[in-house]
Amino acid sequence: MRISFPIERWLRRVGIPSRGLIYLIAGSGCNVPAITATKAMPSTRDRVLTALMIPYIPCTARFVIISLIAAAVLPHLMGIVVILPYTVALIGVVIISSLSKIRLRFIGRSAPYSYTLPPLIIPLHKTFIKKVWHYTYEFISRAGALIIIFVIIMWLLSVSGPSGIIGPEALRDPSLLRQTWLGIVGNLMAPLLSPIGIPWEVSAALVYGYIFKEVVLSTLSLLYGVEEGGLAHAIRSFISLPSAVALITFVTFYSPCIATLITERQVVGLKLTVVNTILQFAIALGLAYMMYYIVLFMVG
Repeated sequence: MRISFPIERWLRRVGIPSRGLIYLIAGSGCNVPAITATKAMPSTRDRVLTALMIPYIPCTARFVIISLIAAAVLPHLMGIVVILPYTVALIGVVIISSLSKIRLRFIGRSAPYSYTLPPLIIPLHKTFIKKVWHYTYEFISRAGALIIIFVIIMWLLSVSGPSGIIGPEALRDPSLLRQTWLGIVGNLMAPLLSPIGIPWEVSAALVYGYIFKEVVLSTLSLLYGVEEGGLAHAIRSFISLPSAVALITFVTFYSPCIATLITERQVVGLKLTVVNTILQFAIALGLAYMMYYIVLFMVG
């Protein structure tokens, strides 16, 4: 509240509701609790609009992927690349705000921003600490178990296909890997990204990122047949500078994980969640192509 209070007028001009900045900042850590926290907003319109905006903010898992791409292709521009996803995300937030105003004008008005700032205190109460520990442990235990299970499933999908078990040699032979279930699923998105120089292996990893963004790097390791420490070298070998910038832009937006979508549905409903997810993918694809040709023109 103290952060957004001085700039509340500017926030409203770009379409961010009162208190919205607080939840958008929380979304940079994880979209799930940020969307859940919007239930505390007094205005239905502001609550729905903010919940629709949050998935456009890169969470920590997406930022790790972006950082790896930047470290591989743009190590001398890491400072700029760190800012780029959030700059692009602000564009997405403004776009979704402008489009949503037409739809949301029938479900109430924005709440006036007139609050008394509370005194700053250090939250050291035992109940608060226990609650934070409970939710942290619950998230780590559930997410960690699911990630491990999902990596095992991905390994099985990478050594088998419609013809049966291919074997571990598929991880070392790209022609065999394309015949596995992992390769087949990866080719679903490949036609959309291959024109801007993004390999099908990356497309496959991004498809599985719809489940958990944390498994994108593990999937890339399987597809390239390297340890995660060697991913930077593999990416540097197969992705050009314009493609890397386009990929960073696409990863910033293309979709939140399944947990975020479920949480978003609880707050805004199924229809708005589906529309927002499709719009998010379209914006990601459009901006990725735009950034690709801009960088290609600048370096070419």
